Amino acid sequence: MKRALYILVVGLLLIGSACTKSENDPVLDQEFLEVVTEIATNVTENSATLNAKVLTVGDKKIETVGFYYWVQGNLGTRKKADGVYNESTNTITSTVEELHSYTDYAFAVFAENAEVKEEGDVLSLKTLVAPGVTLPTVQTGELDYRDYEKATLTGKVISTGKSAQTEFSFYVWERGTVNKEKAVKAEVDQAGKAVGVVKGLKPGVDYKYTVVGINELGVAAGDTLMFTSNSMVYVDADATGNNDGSSWKDAFTSLKTATESVKPGVQFWIAEGMYNEFWIPMKKGFDYYGGFNGTEETMDERDPDTYKTKIGGTEFDGRYPSGVKARVFDGRYKHRLEKSIIDGVTIQHGNAWNGGAAFVHGGSPEFRNCTFRGNHGMWASSIWIRDGQAIFKACVFEDNYSLNGGGVGVIHELTDGTTFDECIFRNNEVNANSQWGKGGTLLHDKGVSIFRNCIWENNKAPRGNSIYIENTTSCPVFLGDKNVIDPDEIYFTPTGSLNGGTYGACPL
Repeated sequence: MKRALYILVVGLLLIGSACTKSENDPVLDQEFLEVVTEIATNVTENSATLNAKVLTVGDKKIETVGFYYWVQGNLGTRKKADGVYNESTNTITSTVEELHSYTDYAFAVFAENAEVKEEGDVLSLKTLVAPGVTLPTVQTGELDYRDYEKATLTGKVISTGKSAQTEFSFYVWERGTVNKEKAVKAEVDQAGKAVGVVKGLKPGVDYKYTVVGINELGVAAGDTLMFTSNSMVYVDADATGNNDGSSWKDAFTSLKTATESVKPGVQFWIAEGMYNEFWIPMKKGFDYYGGFNGTEETMDERDPDTYKTKIGGTEFDGRYPSGVKARVFDGRYKHRLEKSIIDGVTIQHGNAWNGGAAFVHGGSPEFRNCTFRGNHGMWASSIWIRDGQAIFKACVFEDNYSLNGGGVGVIHELTDGTTFDECIFRNNEVNANSQWGKGGTLLHDKGVSIFRNCIWENNKAPRGNSIYIENTTSCPVFLGDKNVIDPDEIYFTPTGSLNGGTYGACPL
C-alpha cells in the first residue's frame, strides 16, 4: 500500500512539473507567420507584377516583405525586389522591370517580423516576346587563320532578330566527339562580320565549327564547316632519328622531302643549318619558320638572329652561272604560294630564268624577317611576282644579280600591289651591258607597290638604280618617315602618263 501511494505522489509531481511554464518558453502562436506565393499578373516582354497572400500574421508586426526572382534554372541570377504589404487585404505585390523577353523566371515571396522570416513556394512566369523579335540569321564563314594551337573563325550576321538580347558565339568541337563543344564569344563589327579566336587546339586534329546566334526565341546556327589544326613538322639537317618530322629527334633532314611527305595545314619548324635544296613546292597551307636550335617546344623560344636557317645553294662561280637552273621556292601554277608564311630564313644562291629565290603566281605569301642573298636570274634575281599580292616585312635583299632587270623582283600584271615594310635593299645589280637593264631592286610592270620605312643602298642598273616603272600610270606609294632613297634611283618610262622617263615625277 505504501509503495503504491509513493508511486502516485511521484507521478503527480512529474505531471505538475511538466505543466509549469518556464519564463523562457515561447508564447503559442506569437511568432507564427505564413505567406503563400500567387500567380504573377500584368506580364509583358520586360516586366511583371508579382503577387502573394499573407495567411497568418501572428502577434508580431510584419516589418519587411518582398520577392526573390531569377532566371529559371540559374540561381546565380537571383535578385531581390521590395514588396508592398496591404494590411486590409493581407496581400503583397511588387512590380519588377528590366526582365528579358520571352524568358522563364522563377519567383517566391518572403515576409519577416522581429522574430522570423518566412518564404512562400516557388512559382514561375514567362515574359512575352518583344514586338518584331525573330530568331537571328547567321552564316558560317571560312577560316581566317590557323596554326597548331589556335584558329580565327569567321561568320556573317545577316539579322540580329531585332532583339537586344541576341548574343553570337562559335561552337567548336573535335570531329567524332559528342557534347564536347567549346563556346567562343564572337565579336561582331558594324558590317556584320563575326570573328572569334579559339585557343587550346591539338596539333593535326580535325575540328568542326559553326556560328550561332542566341536570343529569347532560341538558337540559330549556320552551316557546320571543318578545318584541321596545323601540325608542327620538324626539319633538322643534323637529325638522326626516324626522319618522319614528328619531333626534333625524328625530324626530316630535307625540307623538300618534308613538303612532299605531309598534307597541307602544317608549320615547318626548321632548325639552323644549311639546306642545299631547290624547287621546294609552295603548297597552300604550308608555313615555314626558321631560326630554331632544335630543342624548342614553343614558337616564342626560337631566335632567328642567332640560329641561322639557310635554304638554297652554295655560292655560284662568277656573275653568269651556266647550266644551273635551281629556283629555291616554286610557287607556280599548282604550287601557288596562296597565304603561306615564310619567316626567319635566308634564301640564297637560287638561279632561274625568272625569280631565282621564289616565283609567286596568283598567291599572297608573306615573307617575314627573311634575307634574300646572292640570287640570280635572267629577269628578277630573287622574286618574280605574277598576278599576286606578296608582303615583305623586315626583309633584307642584298647582293642579288639579274642579267636584264629587277635585281630584287619583277611585278608583272599585278592588280593590287606588293607591300615592303621596313625592308633593306643593298648592293643589288642589273647587268650594265644589257639592252633591257632596268631596276636595280624592282622592275615595276603594272600595279602599285607600297614601301613603308625602307632603305636603299648602293643598287645599280643602267636605268632606275632602285625602281624602274613601266606600263602603269601610278607611282609607288612611300609611307612612314624612314624611306632612304636617292631620287636618281626611280625611273618612269616615257609611255607612262607622267612622261619623259624622269624620276622627279614620283614624290618620296
